Amino acid sequence: MKKIALLLLILFTNFTFSQKIKSYFPTIGNVTKNELKMTHYEKDSSANAVVLDEQTFVHFNSMSRNSYYTRDYYVKIKILKKGAFKKANIRIPFYKSSSVKNITGVTYNLNDKNEIVKSLLSEDAIFKEKYNKNVKMESFALPNVKVGSVIEVKYSLSSKSYGLYSTKFQSDIPKIKTTYKAHLPSNPRLKVRIIGFLKPDLDKAYIKDKCLNVYKCTALHYELNNIPPFKEEAYLTTKDNYISRISVEREYNNPYKKNSDKGDWKNLDEGLRNAYDRYSKKSLFYKKNLPRFVLKEKDELRKVHLVHTFIQRHFTKDDDSNNDLQKAFETKIASAININLSLYNALKAAELDNVKMVLLSTRENGFITKLHATILDFDYILVRVVINGKKYYLDATSKVIPFGEFPFECLNGVGRVLDFKNGSYWEDIKPTKATSNTTKVVLSLTNESFNGVITTISNGYKASSKREFLNKYNKESIIEKFESKFSFIEVDDYNDENLTDLSKNLIQNYKITIPIEDGFTENLIRINPFIENKISVNPFKLSERLYPIDFGYKRKNTYLTSLEFPNNYKIKSIPKDKALSLPNKLGKFIFKTNVVENKITVFLKYQLSKEIYDNNEYAYIKEFFNQLIKIQSEDIVLEKKM
Repeated sequence: MKKIALLLLILFTNFTFSQKIKSYFPTIGNVTKNELKMTHYEKDSSANAVVLDEQTFVHFNSMSRNSYYTRDYYVKIKILKKGAFKKANIRIPFYKSSSVKNITGVTYNLNDKNEIVKSLLSEDAIFKEKYNKNVKMESFALPNVKVGSVIEVKYSLSSKSYGLYSTKFQSDIPKIKTTYKAHLPSNPRLKVRIIGFLKPDLDKAYIKDKCLNVYKCTALHYELNNIPPFKEEAYLTTKDNYISRISVEREYNNPYKKNSDKGDWKNLDEGLRNAYDRYSKKSLFYKKNLPRFVLKEKDELRKVHLVHTFIQRHFTKDDDSNNDLQKAFETKIASAININLSLYNALKAAELDNVKMVLLSTRENGFITKLHATILDFDYILVRVVINGKKYYLDATSKVIPFGEFPFECLNGVGRVLDFKNGSYWEDIKPTKATSNTTKVVLSLTNESFNGVITTISNGYKASSKREFLNKYNKESIIEKFESKFSFIEVDDYNDENLTDLSKNLIQNYKITIPIEDGFTENLIRINPFIENKISVNPFKLSERLYPIDFGYKRKNTYLTSLEFPNNYKIKSIPKDKALSLPNKLGKFIFKTNVVENKITVFLKYQLSKEIYDNNEYAYIKEFFNQLIKIQSEDIVLEKKM
């Protein structure tokens, strides 16, 4: 997701530098035979590799006209299994105005004589790549890496960005020790936060005289030992919200106001108001371009609907677009942020009063800190309008999202409502409408096959994601993709309802045939009553999860299967009824079967009643899915009468 371009311009400017960089490394070559003989890591026997030692030192140089920051980095890794060979493939991304120096790499192995053999990284094995128009990459692969090797890598990265101070203590492999040291400048003032569940074993901050190239600085020193890996799992917004790390942010300074109090949300409001003046005062332009019937509409809610629909249909989203608002309107192509800024201005042009912008951070971008004023945490804009006392959060970036709803990626806690007159404030950003999915399967058995129809009825975020998929393909491709997903099913026909009417539930109908030859054994036919939307794999596998389960929205699913069979068959077995309710109304399901003459009806309904579950509720949700999978794995067995 692109950052809000205008906001970033407030903080950053491009630069170049060519000063000689001084780096501060531990001694290279301090590898022992015991490290090379190590075959596993006692604290995590499943680990493919373990970091034996890691050291980071970040400092700044202000002697030149263009001051810059340097990160000196060193790491020593033990390779325990083949799956860790990728740890020897190093990629160092950096902005094109930055510089990487002093790259050194060594691989250590034991030979047949129990001697330590070094394999050095050669300069011609280091490659420079262009990742994109702004980012370059230094990449290299350490030589002669095998199971049992120890590798050492060190380098210096220098940049104008203070972002080099931020660092992660955890990675996907365990670490025996990591050390972080930093010299912080007095200007700009930097805010330091320790994020995550791990606490440093050593935590020091003090004023230091005679720092590198400066008279005085704030020195930081953190050490952590026996750091477990961070294990990512499903329904996680972004690991940066929970992985143990240091976050360093620049204290906000209003460039439009001298001698202002820094780090203050009121000060940020004033800066944003000035920054957005040229973006948010386009009412006259939109008044000229909105259809006359929209401007003449008397009913306020109806008018908001019309403006939203107009902007939604007018634009095509392209987050690589650099068009300003007027150019974007003319070309009909704009970034997500500019589409919603256009919506804001169009609503203002329609003379609707209670319209405000809402800044937020998307799920991928991470949580917003409220501890101090910052704009770097924000990367998205919604528009809020209040009609007859009811709040509507609007987004016009997608053709498949109904009025009053917004992208799933925006479900990330809170947003900052920009009120430049009375002061901005926080509001929870939650779904305004329910999300559910209903699957109906009607089948009848003949001598050769099961024939019938699968119907799914979706609303909320389920409907939006399906509409996005369906808009990409024609009928034949939709059928083909369904058959490739369910190889035992032949689709005879397909149709859908309300694909473009976003105010109604999306309905999909598949006319199907399931041949019985594969399930016919010794006069027995097996069929699973759950076909579409069946849960087969539990997304929750950890023995312990330290961070929440974030579904984003509450979930409700209903499954109804009706199976009719001829008189020459009888029921051999059917799944047993079952119900489960989690403590504190966290969720529940009910499963029932019913038999009337030659007809079997299977009913399953389950719901998760919270958007976010705490980590201490993890075991309940994990077992909830285990039970659902068990239910949905049981077949109906029919036996042919002799």
